[in-house]
Parts: sequence; C-alpha cells; structure tokens
Amino acid sequence: MYHFALRSAQRFLVKRDRGRVNHVDRDKGLGYWFRMNRNAEDDLSVRRRLAAMEAERARLMADPEIAAAHLTCVAAHRARIADRMAAPEPAAFHAELTRERLRRLSRMLARMLAHFGPSVFPAGPGAIPDSLLQTDPPADFFFTVPPDEARH
Repeated sequence: MYHFALRSAQRFLVKRDRGRVNHVDRDKGLGYWFRMNRNAEDDLSVRRRLAAMEAERARLMADPEIAAAHLTCVAAHRARIADRMAAPEPAAFHAELTRERLRRLSRMLARMLAHFGPSVFPAGPGAIPDSLLQTDPPADFFFTVPPDEARH
C-alpha cells in the first residue's frame, strides 16, 4: 500500500482541519502543501499487484460489518469535504491550492527537486518568482532563498 502525504486538494482541507499531531503550533497551510505535494508524476508500479489487491478488497468487503464501516467512513469523509468546501475560508484556500501557478510549480519541482535549496520549501511557494515558472532552467540551475526568509 502506498501512503502519500497529500492525495487531493479537497482531502487536504480535511487533513488541515484536523491539525498536526506533532507540530501543533504550525499550520498545515500553503507552505505544507508546497513542501508535500508530490502528485505531479504517476507511479504505476503497484499495478502488478492490482489483481491480488482487488481480491483482498473483495474478501474484506464480503464481511457485512467491514463493508458497512467502510461505507460509513467514506460518507463521513465526503461530508467533511462538502462542509469545508461550503465554508468561505476553506473554499478560498482550495481555490489557491488548485490555481495554475501551483500546478506548474508542482510539475517543475517533480523534475528539478535537487535544484532548490533547503530554505525554499519553508519559505513557501511565494518564494519562487513567476519568471522562473515561465522558463525551462538549464541543467546546472540552482535556486534558494536566505534562511531568514524561511518560516514554518
């Protein structure tokens, strides 16, 4: 089973609403999304196990209690997403997360992660100039920001 820090912008609203377990004083905001959003590339290596996974899922869902619990949890999660999307602040935050600028940035980072200094991610997506997103940087490209611009 794969575990991803972020699965979708809508699911992130629920995750953000729950808060952090360890760093309770830090917001799961735009900076967290920027650091953790690695959904620009598909990893299809799990497909070789798809038949076994589907068989195991079918076995589990054949148990009426497990199936009912699963459906209840899925419905509750979808209801929380709908609740968050109906509230002005989370809806605006979702719009920010799904803007084209952040999509382009995510794709760029997937290709060039090693080309960014350690202070860039704590500084957040605003640290990356728009002009950088409009170019195809050379192979020796490196971008960073001063450590004092980084925040958590």
